[in-house]
Amino acid sequence: MIMGTVTDQSPSGLHNINGDIETPLKGTPTISNASMIGWMEHLFQNRPVPDNTTGVTVSLDTIDPNGNYYHIGNTTTYINGNYALPYTPTVPGTYQIIATFDGSNAY
Repeated sequence: MIMGTVTDQSPSGLHNINGDIETPLKGTPTISNASMIGWMEHLFQNRPVPDNTTGVTVSLDTIDPNGNYYHIGNTTTYINGNYALPYTPTVPGTYQIIATFDGSNAY
């Protein structure tokens, strides 16, 4: 099983009247463009997490022990930013796993 996490790393967030960040974005899960409005309302206005919130697509590739590069598959992050994809190596040895998130309108 290949597992990982994709989170917001921006240093911004909701500022209070003193200009201090009251609700930071750094470390929050990445959320799809389609779910962004409801997600921001949840983070900044204490509204419930919308039932239809979706994560972002992560592409997983590998370089096998023989130096061959190939695509394993795509997966989508869960609402907590985590992702997982079952994978069975084809040859024994150490694999380099490359996880790529292409970004979105918000990230």
